[in-house]
Amino acid sequence: MCGRYTLTNPAKFFEQCPWIISWPQSLTPRYNIAPGQRIMMVAAATSNVATEGHWGLSSGFSKDTKAVRWMINARRETVLQKPMFQHWFGTHRCLVPADGFYEWPVEKAGRGQANRGPFYFLREDRLPFAFAGFFVPASAAPISGESQCVILTTAAVGLVAKVHSRMPVILDPPSMRAYLQGTLEQAMRDSLTMEMDRDLRMYRVGSQVNRNGWDDPDCVLPVKDASCGVPESQNRLF
Repeated sequence: MCGRYTLTNPAKFFEQCPWIISWPQSLTPRYNIAPGQRIMMVAAATSNVATEGHWGLSSGFSKDTKAVRWMINARRETVLQKPMFQHWFGTHRCLVPADGFYEWPVEKAGRGQANRGPFYFLREDRLPFAFAGFFVPASAAPISGESQCVILTTAAVGLVAKVHSRMPVILDPPSMRAYLQGTLEQAMRDSLTMEMDRDLRMYRVGSQVNRNGWDDPDCVLPVKDASCGVPESQNRLF
């Protein structure tokens, strides 16, 4: 799954996507974006404009975003089998700009040991990318006035598969517009055939990422952990 991600340099994303000509001017670096929070997205209907919405479909009709549960991911393999997902995926695809994401390994701490933190995944060149997603527009979302976005996931490959069984569907800049503007069949094919693990690197980070609301540069700092199985060269990215 994808439960937390980063967009530490929004300007660099727009440099990679010059066809996006308008975006929120209040954007700041984000180091720990969590479900239910406001995020940036690029919608198919206005593919040259970046807007904001909430990450996740709310489970209720409360206007208090802290009081609802969020459905943040949808499986690429079954997205067309669920009527609600099929409709929005077919008509309201979107990009979710990012430059890294976190995955928690399925591991149990031994007696007297604390649970270790997640792994952070990013491109070796640190360039941004986008997650494939879809959204419910504000006019149809339970929380009035806010679009709600879901990120597609797929079976993990490469490095991610060593940590978790699922990963977000990753699109590089050349594939983003095709995902937004292509047919439903093209979108499904592209989200299946992308080399989503290409040029990815990973290292373990601290457990502060577990804290919803903690959004600080220390979230992406590597920690030394001889048991994590990450080559030392990857711990020298920062």
